[in-house]
Amino acid sequence: MRILVLSAIALVACNPCDPTDLPAGDATALVNDVDWETSGATWRWAGSSLQIGMPESGGWAFTLVAMREVEGEAVSDAIEAEAFPVEVALGDGESGFATVYPAEGSSMTTSDPTGIVEIQAIDGDSLFACFEFPAMSDTNNVEVQKGQVHAELFEFDAQ
Repeated sequence: MRILVLSAIALVACNPCDPTDLPAGDATALVNDVDWETSGATWRWAGSSLQIGMPESGGWAFTLVAMREVEGEAVSDAIEAEAFPVEVALGDGESGFATVYPAEGSSMTTSDPTGIVEIQAIDGDSLFACFEFPAMSDTNNVEVQKGQVHAELFEFDAQ
């Protein structure tokens, strides 16, 4: 628990993140110390979990899954109570995780709880969040820092 709180403090202190400045659907980050950005970011509910998808751009795509916030409450309950920011450890299989999809090679996932996503607000169909995490596979690793996203609600087209 102490590591999670320190990670959250480090995210806020080192990353003056303000995703409300981003256009709807945009996301930015430093990926292995290189600027990365995409458009078309979406979010959706999967039961009581929240998923944020960021499409491929510059060789990288990301999915963040938030299940339980750092205090153990279901993300859906924390958001319904408007207990923002909602902080979720990425890498703890019970709290949340991130998956990285490189344009080449195998996908990578978070494997320790040093990563975090901080859901700052949901306003209508817009979700605003900041994120940082390391991810790895058997053959690759990646460091994502200073991430921010202004995702739009994904709606299934049932035609």
